[in-house]
Amino acid sequence: MTEAELNDRTIHLVTEFRLGIEKLEAEAGRSTGLLEVMIRGLAETAKILFGPDTEVIITPIED
Repeated sequence: MTEAELNDRTIHLVTEFRLGIEKLEAEAGRSTGLLEVMIRGLAETAKILFGPDTEVIITPIED
């Protein structure tokens, strides 16, 4: 898998996960904090996979 394919697949998976969390939060009527936990976890995973000097850039997803 190329880096571009990996990036595309990661974006797709994160988006699907985000939409699922947003649906759960809407049903619960409150924030669960899961999105923040997911983002921090993904950043730490990137550093484990690609090295501690890896720069993680988090940008908002526009619907």
